[in-house]
Amino acid sequence: MVSYPQYSVFLTRQQLRLTYTTQGDLHLPVLLLIHGLGSYQGAWYRNLEGLSAHFHCIALDLPGYGASDKRNFVPSMSFYAQVLNDFLLVLQLRRKITLVGHSMGGQIALWAAYLFPDLFDNLVLTAPAGFEKFNELQKIWLRQTYAASFVEHSSEAQIRHNFALNFYHQPPEAETMIQYRLAQRKSADFLDYCAIIPQSVAAMLAEPPLHFVKNLQQHTLLIFGEKDKFIPNRLLNPLDNTPALMRRAAALLPSCEAHLIPNCGHFLQFEQPTVFNNLLIQYLSEIKK
Repeated sequence: MVSYPQYSVFLTRQQLRLTYTTQGDLHLPVLLLIHGLGSYQGAWYRNLEGLSAHFHCIALDLPGYGASDKRNFVPSMSFYAQVLNDFLLVLQLRRKITLVGHSMGGQIALWAAYLFPDLFDNLVLTAPAGFEKFNELQKIWLRQTYAASFVEHSSEAQIRHNFALNFYHQPPEAETMIQYRLAQRKSADFLDYCAIIPQSVAAMLAEPPLHFVKNLQQHTLLIFGEKDKFIPNRLLNPLDNTPALMRRAAALLPSCEAHLIPNCGHFLQFEQPTVFNNLLIQYLSEIKK
């Protein structure tokens, strides 16, 4: 899998350094690509080549992830939304921007669109978190399941198993992300990474977007993989299914087009990059007309 040049910026308000990569001409429309829980900018590496012919693509490591700073902040969905705004301010990108968020990144994208409606013109929600409801007992179970100690002591076999759950057919290119995750265990900030996972889960549970999504004005493309094993949660909501959840989410969003990719799992943009890219390109070209 292709590697991409790394850049960094410092956010004065948060006192945090973020790392990111870019592809595509600066004069093209901007796509800001937001990864999900436990991931990093590499979540988009199979998409950048195809998308960069049409867009100026920016894939960043959220605070707590990848090579970005992992200390001295408490994550929340609204905090991450503010980070995106300040990140774009540093890059001097204030024109209309399309936010593309995967899983937790989709929930962050919803918050950013809500808090900064004049900055973000379109949303591409990729198997987004935030639309599934949990009761208090279920929330306790989720917080306990994603404890920092579990992340810290995960064996290689467990890590590989967890990655496999993201896919219906795991592509061989996923080995790059697996090796990145395995290498993290030897990094100086590994324990900080372990701590950010349960904090991020708690943040998602604490700030669901359901109370404001009906008021969003952005054009929204909603995409799920038909064989998603994570959303909805199969243990906590066994009677629910991904197509039904997608329909409920689409009904809540005022301007939404929804697509279900067959024979595809949760990490849909990585598993089916050509299908995902084509859906995104076609949708954004159509709404411009």
